[in-house]
Amino acid sequence: MKIEFNHLFFEYGKNRVLSDVSFSVTGHGLSTIVGPNGSGKSTLLRLAAGILKPSAGEIIIDGAGGMVKERRAKLVSYLPQEQNTAALGVRETVMLGRNAWMSAFASPGKCDDGIVERAMRMFDVDRLVGRTLAELSGGERQRVMLATVVAQNTKILLLDEPTASMDVARAMDTMESLSLLAKTKSVVVVTHDLQLAMRYAENAVLIGNGKVVASGATTETLSPENLGSAYGCRCKIVGDGETRTICFIPGYTG
Repeated sequence: MKIEFNHLFFEYGKNRVLSDVSFSVTGHGLSTIVGPNGSGKSTLLRLAAGILKPSAGEIIIDGAGGMVKERRAKLVSYLPQEQNTAALGVRETVMLGRNAWMSAFASPGKCDDGIVERAMRMFDVDRLVGRTLAELSGGERQRVMLATVVAQNTKILLLDEPTASMDVARAMDTMESLSLLAKTKSVVVVTHDLQLAMRYAENAVLIGNGKVVASGATTETLSPENLGSAYGCRCKIVGDGETRTICFIPGYTG
């Protein structure tokens, strides 16, 4: 399974957000896209999900570009930053992930029920059944929406800030679950949490000012030099292995 971003350009009106962006995500594993606010990270996911169309360049998924909506829904699932807080129940929400595989007006079958139950258990939201999204905390809603994405059962998961609103323990549990999923799927995570990216992602793409600063193995991509260039401040990394910590130091790098 491969996602190729080839010479992408994108503008919102007269504002250029992405400029000649090229990189690829290959095979199974957890990859992350990181960078400062406004650098184009979420835009990249929306382009890959087919929600936006590039001004120039192309995205090729599993060897195909410009695929129809129905095929994309069975291949790619997408978690946006903004979540719906409607009065749907938890289980009803997660079942929405099965829509791509069900014909119009069909009722869920035993297979759908089983997939939904497993997805809810994975993110510990089965205990929230009987409540509506509007009754949940931000972190709980996020876990319900992650279960919904997983219930879609696609080969590629595009997740925009999946640990937003979660405390440290829940965020780490979530990344552990995503790491397990990534053994059989391509999981691409946009995050502002560089520590989680460093700990869990096998590969990383660092974006700055709408361009790729670096991409490749996470430990090489998230180097002090690359991070300093992207974020515009001094940076150092201390510790080793699971204790590696990224430290930003006040002062513009120029």
